[in-house]
Amino acid sequence: MQRFTHFVLGASCMIAGILSQSSQATAHDFTWDNLALASIKLDKNYDVDANVEWYMENYREATWNLARNDEFLMHEKKEETRKIFQNRIDQFDVEQTFTLRANMEIGDYDFSNQEFPRDHNGPDSYWYKSSSKYSESIPSTLKLFMKNYDFLHGVPMEPAAARAFIQSRKNRTGYVDRSVYAIVEFRVVKLKEEGELLAEALKVTYYRDSARRQPLGPTLVWEPKSATSNDQAAPSASETADRDVEGNADLSVVGSR
Repeated sequence: MQRFTHFVLGASCMIAGILSQSSQATAHDFTWDNLALASIKLDKNYDVDANVEWYMENYREATWNLARNDEFLMHEKKEETRKIFQNRIDQFDVEQTFTLRANMEIGDYDFSNQEFPRDHNGPDSYWYKSSSKYSESIPSTLKLFMKNYDFLHGVPMEPAAARAFIQSRKNRTGYVDRSVYAIVEFRVVKLKEEGELLAEALKVTYYRDSARRQPLGPTLVWEPKSATSNDQAAPSASETADRDVEGNADLSVVGSR
């Protein structure tokens, strides 16, 4: 029995270690909460004390409801919540990679450049996430701008593969579904101003299906060419509407100011 107990404890510790390592390796999802934490982390003037009640109301709802009409309990819970809030900020790694799922529409094949071009907006375009959890310090809509957008100018593909792709997307009436999907990996570089983050794209993988399980091609992975190219702001692209379905885009439409 003692040997079995040691085995179970050892196995439990090993599993816990694996889970811990996995959680550390997982990238941040493109959510309002994670963008808000990145904003807070990068804002040197962010006042944690002034936002404790906001955090309690939005992230400790049961505690807020219990204490909001009892000033003595509120005083106690604010002290408790401040530690929790500060710890969450401290533990958030803003250097960690973010990922977002993007839907793209490609145009008619460009035989000269051997790519499917894409319509795009200007360099001031952005992706965004909205939430009802806004505060005086964090707006309801958080905008993400990118330093490098050249990966969105077109999807490269050799003519034979491009033709096969179009044929596979054509229905019996002749309509061609030109939807392409991507996973964009990026890191947040800095806080531009309140509610606006600047990011740098690190890697983009293109897929033919919305679940993002079927790569569009064996070489269709974009990575920055050089540090110099990363400093050149390029236009963004219009995206399809966000839906609450697994595999669809993390964002709604791209905005432009």
